[in-house]
Amino acid sequence: YSTIQIDLYETVDYKAEPTVYNKSLWSKSKEGIVFGWELIESIVVGIFYVWPLLFVGLIILYFVRKKLKRNSLEGN
Repeated sequence: YSTIQIDLYETVDYKAEPTVYNKSLWSKSKEGIVFGWELIESIVVGIFYVWPLLFVGLIILYFVRKKLKRNSLEGN
């Protein structure tokens, strides 16, 4: 049995590291406002998707509170 070992090397041209870009306060503030607005949009769209569940939940809550109120008045 034989072992063959091949080492390949590639010469790479040196490239200086790019300078780091520091965001300004205005840029960071703008990104925060955009993110906040997108979050609000997502919440509103999410409510539109689950509105039937919210509607049914509110109806159930109404009847449960009505029944509890009636039971507390009958108990006194």
